[in-house]
Amino acid sequence: MTEFNWAHPVFFYFLPLALLPWLFLNTTKTVVWQGFIPRDSLSLILSWLSKLSASVAIIFLLLALANPYIPEQVVERTRQGAEFVILLDRSRSMDDQFARPPWNTLRRDTVISRSKREVSRDYLAEFVRRRPDDRFGYVFFSTKSTEILKLTYNKEAVLATINAGGLGKGLSQTDIFKALSLAVNMYKDEPYRG
Repeated sequence: MTEFNWAHPVFFYFLPLALLPWLFLNTTKTVVWQGFIPRDSLSLILSWLSKLSASVAIIFLLLALANPYIPEQVVERTRQGAEFVILLDRSRSMDDQFARPPWNTLRRDTVISRSKREVSRDYLAEFVRRRPDDRFGYVFFSTKSTEILKLTYNKEAVLATINAGGLGKGLSQTDIFKALSLAVNMYKDEPYRG
């Protein structure tokens, strides 16, 4: 079970302030005959609820001022896996069809109509699903390279990034050197994991 620590526990001494809404009495008015005053149960309920909500608000404010936190913990992970950085080409050539058969070998209606980007998205997603113990990073590149996702074990984030990479149209040119340089630098500040 997770245990909270308190940065400023001195604020617990002020918890009796939560009784303040209950101490103030409503001012009474003198009435000649109380038979003229109908019993208003709705106002009584609303009065109790407003006092209760004021007390709860005071308690929560004092708890927030006491600054709860969970102390740092060391989590040891033992896995057999690798660390990958996926480089996805965003150039215009990825919009082309994945397979172009030679002319006059197949009928036109049998040609695969999926783009390289769609096919690469499917293969990358399948690769990530089959590697549960690996960490993945993600880089888009065309003329410039952009780090989209740092190295992570979060498979949902990686798969969502791969699916998003299959959307849209490509840009005009490609610079693979910048992408490779960025991918290598992603390992730079990572601790050695054996």
